[in-house]
Amino acid sequence: MEKDDDILSSTIGRLWKVGSMAAKMGTSFLKERVASAFSDESEKEKRQQELWAYAGELLSETMGRLKGGVMKVGQMLSLQEGLLPEEFTKILRSLQKDAVPLSFKAMEQVFYEDLPQADSIFESVEEKALASASVGQVHRAKLKDGRDVVIKIQYPNMPKIIASDLKNLKAIMRLIFQMLGDLDFEKIWQEISTQLMYELDYEREAQNQIEFRQWAHRHGLNWLIIPEVIQEASTKRVLTTIYEPGMPLSDVKEKGIGFANQVGIKLFKLFLLQMYYFHKLHADPNAGNFAVRSTGEIILYDFGQVKEIPEYVREGYRNITLAAKDNDPEKIPDILYKLGVRYTNGNSIDKELVLKYYHVFKPLVQQEQYSFGKDDPLMKGIMELNNEHWREGMKIDFPTDLIFIDRTMAGLVGNLCTLEATIPWPSLIEELVVPAV
Repeated sequence: MEKDDDILSSTIGRLWKVGSMAAKMGTSFLKERVASAFSDESEKEKRQQELWAYAGELLSETMGRLKGGVMKVGQMLSLQEGLLPEEFTKILRSLQKDAVPLSFKAMEQVFYEDLPQADSIFESVEEKALASASVGQVHRAKLKDGRDVVIKIQYPNMPKIIASDLKNLKAIMRLIFQMLGDLDFEKIWQEISTQLMYELDYEREAQNQIEFRQWAHRHGLNWLIIPEVIQEASTKRVLTTIYEPGMPLSDVKEKGIGFANQVGIKLFKLFLLQMYYFHKLHADPNAGNFAVRSTGEIILYDFGQVKEIPEYVREGYRNITLAAKDNDPEKIPDILYKLGVRYTNGNSIDKELVLKYYHVFKPLVQQEQYSFGKDDPLMKGIMELNNEHWREGMKIDFPTDLIFIDRTMAGLVGNLCTLEATIPWPSLIEELVVPAV
């Protein structure tokens, strides 16, 4: 394992690379534009794919070992498979691995600055990190009253590091979006950077977690476990919660397909309940934010990214779902237009394009149940259509409210594929979406 000084100095030393990387990408982008002017369509397509792959490699190289904004934005973008080309996102997926942890000694400054009374609260704190991520790491501990807890501690100087990261990364991402087409980069960047800055505020995260826990209790969701926040041991940079362990989603299949199906159904219901009844969405679908008890309860972690669902979004998604349920895809272009999903020239989405996507989703809609899997035809069909129509897709405008909702939906499908779960989609729609208001 690297020494703390090596990790911190390499983090600082790499920040200058972000600026130089922007220059490299800008030069490559200019060269590609000149070369494409003298190429036929097939050669243009090949050169574009090579440029995307190069951009992804260059971005991943700089972001891969950084803690903070650069790494987290890369992780967010790696899940935007409907927004970015496959050549780019497959390289960024490498950023979804855990960050290299620091020793507890390196974290003590933040810990004791925020909790000077820590020694009177905790009986013990394990020095070895239980987990690490982009803006903080987790340590197990025991309270004076004997309860087992986990403490999430933010890395030192995160606001300053992230501010520097984002300033430089914005220049790079603007170039990337210019490669892609007519997407409104500024509004997309604003949504992503705002959500990222939210993650630095552990007081906000604690409040999110408390509200989700209260909501689950009010609605009798006894199959959903949200760890209790220990408020007297939580601050803006330290978050302490009851330790709620469980098996990772990747291990659920070992308990049998029936168990995996039940877990999958609960994950699907959780998404629908948040969308249409709570109107707030846990918007970080990384599989590591879910665990499962042997008795089937879902444990939900990490409430740094919570997205409020506006009424116009709920109405739009519900109307699309009901049109699909009724096998009436002709309504969908108009629903999308009212939702704000339309071409950048103001026209509604082409009906033939909508029908192509509808036919990919049709098995999910029309069958009594749908089985997800590793080589899922639904995901494969979506990716094939995205690749086939990427140029047209880059001319489609959309509300930024949809970015993290769609990210969560994509993560849900990915988690269902990991479980290889069979979901009775129509009956869940009848139960939860039809009566939704």
